[in-house]
Amino acid sequence: MAQRLSAGRRTHADIPLASLTPGALIDRCIRQDEDAWDEFIRRYGRLVYGTVVRKLFAVGCADAKSDADDIFQEVFEDLLDDGCRALTVIRDRNRIEPWLCAIAIHKTVDFVRAKERIKRTTAAHSYLVGQDAAYHPSSAGETELAHEVGKAVNQLSPHEQLLVKWYYVHGLKYREIARLSNTPINTVSSRLFRIRKKLLRRMKKASKV
Repeated sequence: MAQRLSAGRRTHADIPLASLTPGALIDRCIRQDEDAWDEFIRRYGRLVYGTVVRKLFAVGCADAKSDADDIFQEVFEDLLDDGCRALTVIRDRNRIEPWLCAIAIHKTVDFVRAKERIKRTTAAHSYLVGQDAAYHPSSAGETELAHEVGKAVNQLSPHEQLLVKWYYVHGLKYREIARLSNTPINTVSSRLFRIRKKLLRRMKKASKV
């Protein structure tokens, strides 16, 4: 009898990701389930992106579609930051769409007020796939940081290194990378997120040696 009850009881892990309720999907994202995060972006990425683009057009942004890629990235990176802490405070996890739209609008307004594109070319970024001839470290600390990032990138697979080069060095948008690699834009976002986590993990490990 107990065996029959156990066999008939399904946990969230047994249910296909596409069939999970929003609340169950968020629970798995909070538990750092990478497959669940892929599904989260697939399910809500278009909503967030569309909200950002509409807000940019509404405020008269001339480069709305291009800037939307940067804001889209920030929205999802903030959701993932600090162990997905932002997701833990949602009161009604089964009605996440209005909350996501509010977050996207807030991020877009902040971006417009700043009146400048997000600057991604730092000392570390300039050295991600080799030294940039235009970049000259201003301190010994920046030189050391660039060296450590370079070592971490060299440990990535060739495909991961190519994604890093396209995004950080050449400044390509998710949409452009997706087109070049013949990959869905949500997959590009997920892979770059995983690469960033991998680089940070390796750099933290190296700093303890």
